[in-house]
Amino acid sequence: HKRWEEAYKVYQGLLESPLLLFTGIGWTGRAEQDLVDLISSFGISGVLIYMVWLYFAAYAIKNQDNRSDKIFITFIFILVFGVATLAGHVMTSAMLAPFVAILANIHLLNNTKQQMLYLMQGQ
Repeated sequence: HKRWEEAYKVYQGLLESPLLLFTGIGWTGRAEQDLVDLISSFGISGVLIYMVWLYFAAYAIKNQDNRSDKIFITFIFILVFGVATLAGHVMTSAMLAPFVAILANIHLLNNTKQQMLYLMQGQ
């Protein structure tokens, strides 16, 4: 209930002063929803945090050869974005960064496995 009230306050603030969409009002974190908090705090530039995550998602999906891996990674990133939109402190959490780094570079692990299998077969 509190989250939606804060999100509504942000919306009302944007209607009263559209410039806040570009400048933000500074971090409060009261809405407890990442997208709303980032827009209210930093304006449109706060959405760039989401853009970085979208870049990681596109990079991870693009570098996968296996279709099932692409589907899995797409599902995980949609799940993370969905949770971050409804919950707070997801995109700005440092604890999630190692997981995303591994997920975004999982294609390197697959390549390493294939190289190891190739080397083992050659002996």
